[in-house]
Amino acid sequence: MRVGIYAYGPTSIQLTGTAKLLTLKPETKERSSVELTAGPHPLPRGIHLILPQVGCAVSAGGGCDLVVLDGDKDDWPDPKGQIAAFDTAFSSVDYKTLGEFFTIAKGLKAVTG
Repeated sequence: MRVGIYAYGPTSIQLTGTAKLLTLKPETKERSSVELTAGPHPLPRGIHLILPQVGCAVSAGGGCDLVVLDGDKDDWPDPKGQIAAFDTAFSSVDYKTLGEFFTIAKGLKAVTG
């Protein structure tokens, strides 16, 4: 399972178990990752991918959109035109960048075409 969070400003998440958090800063395209334990965690503005371990549930605070994909190899949905706040907040992020972030971050080979 993959959980994507588009955080339009600072927000927070609550985990019931452990997870890996990967972050993409939209302005610089800089990526970072950290291991998280159960409990609350602040999230800065940005695009985040949470890879929860078995039995871990994720909930998010306000000011963000949360997308959950059960299949690890499923293509990430294009938010442009689907999530209005994304278009405004992350206008510099294109679908190719998102696809590469969500695919490479999971350790899968990115498909380019």
